[in-house]
Amino acid sequence: MKLYKYFVILLAIVLLSGVCFAEEAVPTNPVGEVPCPECDNKLEATVIADLYSKSIVDVSTIIRYEFGSIEFGGSGFYIDENARLLTNAHVVSDPFEERDYISLMVTNNIDNGVKCWVVVDGQKVERKYADLLGMFAMGDMKPISFEYWVIMGNRKYKAELIGSDKYRDAAMLRVLDIERKDYTPCKLGNSDLVKVGEEAYAFGAPYGLSKTFTSGHISALHRYIDLNYVEDFIQMDTPINPGNSGSPLINARGEVIGINAAGVRGANNLGFAIAINFVNVEKLGKGGVVKIGYFGGEVMLDNFPRTGTPGEPGFRDLAALNTMTDIDHLRSLELLANLTYPNGDDKENRALTLNAENDSPAGKALLKRGDLVVKFNGKPVKSGRDVRLGILESEAGKEFEVEVRRVEKGSIQELTLKVTLLKEKPKKQ
Repeated sequence: MKLYKYFVILLAIVLLSGVCFAEEAVPTNPVGEVPCPECDNKLEATVIADLYSKSIVDVSTIIRYEFGSIEFGGSGFYIDENARLLTNAHVVSDPFEERDYISLMVTNNIDNGVKCWVVVDGQKVERKYADLLGMFAMGDMKPISFEYWVIMGNRKYKAELIGSDKYRDAAMLRVLDIERKDYTPCKLGNSDLVKVGEEAYAFGAPYGLSKTFTSGHISALHRYIDLNYVEDFIQMDTPINPGNSGSPLINARGEVIGINAAGVRGANNLGFAIAINFVNVEKLGKGGVVKIGYFGGEVMLDNFPRTGTPGEPGFRDLAALNTMTDIDHLRSLELLANLTYPNGDDKENRALTLNAENDSPAGKALLKRGDLVVKFNGKPVKSGRDVRLGILESEAGKEFEVEVRRVEKGSIQELTLKVTLLKEKPKKQ
C-alpha cells in the first residue's frame, strides 16, 4: 500500500485555530560551548518575519470547465525583481487531470478539505471536493481555462503561469501589473548545507490566514515519502497546515531552503518541504510544462527487508529475489543478494530491474528483469529513485548509455546498454 494516503498536500481550506506556547529554561552556566562560525550570520526570527513581509503571497487558482468552475489555493514567494514567484505544481494544476503521481495524491488525500466553488445557474455555490469528484466524473473534465490570482494584503493581482514541473511538484508564476516597490524577492539558499537541528521558519497562509509565521527545527534530510515521481524532502517540525503549500521554508540566515509541500495526517508538526536545490528553477524559468520521456523499465526503489547478513543471504532473501526476477539459479541468487545488500556505504546499490516492457526503449536496449543498474546516462545509481531522476533529466530522442550488472549462471557480467527515450508512451492499437 502506498504511503501517500497518510499525507496531505497543503491547499487552502477552512478556518481552524489552536495556539500553544512553550517556554524553555536556559541554563545559567552553559557547559562545553561549541564554536559556531555561522552564528554571526543568524538573524532574529522577528527580523526574518519583517524582512519577508512583502515576499509572501496567497495564490488562488480558478479552473473553468464546460459546466462549472472550481477555486482553490495555497501560498507562494517572490524570487527575483521580475515579479516571478515559486509555489507547488499542485497549487496551480488541474486536480482532475489524470497523472501518475501528483493528481493521484491530490484526489486521494484532499478528501473533503479543499474549499471549492461551482458555478450553478450563474450562482457561486460551495461544494466539497469529494462531491466534485463524483459530479465531474459524469462529464468531460477537461478544463476550458485557468486563472491565477495573487493576494497581498488588500491588493489582488493577476498572474500568469510560466512553468510547471509536476514530477518535482514545483511551479513558477509571474505577477502582472505590480510595482517593484510593492514586493521583496526572497534570497534562495543552498539546501545542501542544511543540517539537522537548525532552526527553520515557514511563512504562508495556513487555512487562508495570510502571512502566518511559524518556527521549528530541521528533523531529517533527503526524505523519500512516495508522493511525487522524484523527491528530495526536508523533514521539519515547523508547523505547516493546509494553505502552506508553496510557502518558503527559511533558515536562520533568512535564506529559502525549501518549498513547503506536505504534512502527515494526525501527526504533530511532521511536515515536508522540497529542498530548494532540487527545484529546477532555471528550467521552470524557461517556460512550459516539464515533460518526461518514456523509458518502459521499472526499477526497485527500496531494498526489501533482509533475513541474512552480507555474504550470507537468508532463505527469504533468495525467495524474494526469485519472485522479483524469476532467476532460479541458486548461486546467481546468492550473488545478486550480496550485490544488493543494504550495507550502508557508498557501494550500496538497490536499483534492481523489476520489469522492462518488450517494445519500450528499455526492452529494445535488452534491459532484463534482475539487471542491477549502476549508472544511468553518465551518473552513478544507488536506487530506482536515481533512475527516475535520470529519466526526467534525459532528453527524449537522444541516445545515452545505461550500465548494468547482470548475474547469469553464477557469474557477474558488466554490460553497457544503449537507450533512446521516446517522447511519450505509444498508445495501444
